[in-house]
Amino acid sequence: MVELALGLLLFFLPHLMVGQAPMVRLRQRLGAKGYRGVFSLVVLLGLVLIVVGMGRVDDVRLYQPPAWSQHLAPLLMLLACYLLLLSQLGGAISRQTAHPMSLAVLLWALAHLGANGGLSGTLLFATFALYSLLAIWRQYLRGVRPRLRPGRLGRHHEIWLALFTLALFLSLLLLHPHLFGGRSLV
Repeated sequence: MVELALGLLLFFLPHLMVGQAPMVRLRQRLGAKGYRGVFSLVVLLGLVLIVVGMGRVDDVRLYQPPAWSQHLAPLLMLLACYLLLLSQLGGAISRQTAHPMSLAVLLWALAHLGANGGLSGTLLFATFALYSLLAIWRQYLRGVRPRLRPGRLGRHHEIWLALFTLALFLSLLLLHPHLFGGRSLV
């Protein structure tokens, strides 16, 4: 559990500190490339510790998820896949939200919080959900508002976006037990 907690701290603390005085001074000292390198290394170390921590923890059951959450999780994941791709590729619905990446992570976390119930999963997914909400709030305070992000996939962008979303969702659905553990949904 120590590795998981330390990994979450190393993963999220640099993200939370972006734009704060210590990070601005560090960027001035190291330059843009050096700063990005150090930032990336710390976050990557955090990610490695999260993976190692999740693999080593003796999971204690905190709660029994309701049966309906097993059916809601795939729907939330489909929406998360769409928002994730939208954040990278643009599209018409970007007029409705300025935070597609943060919303994707929030839906991913909520889907897994609702479908799991173990201590390590709850710690992991609750931390991601909380960070996503905080990121949305911080962007709102900075004045980030919805705007059209033109699609990058050409003439039939929205159709391609839907097809890529479906492909990503089905890939995650089929590979989830092999990559991340858990039971198969198909």
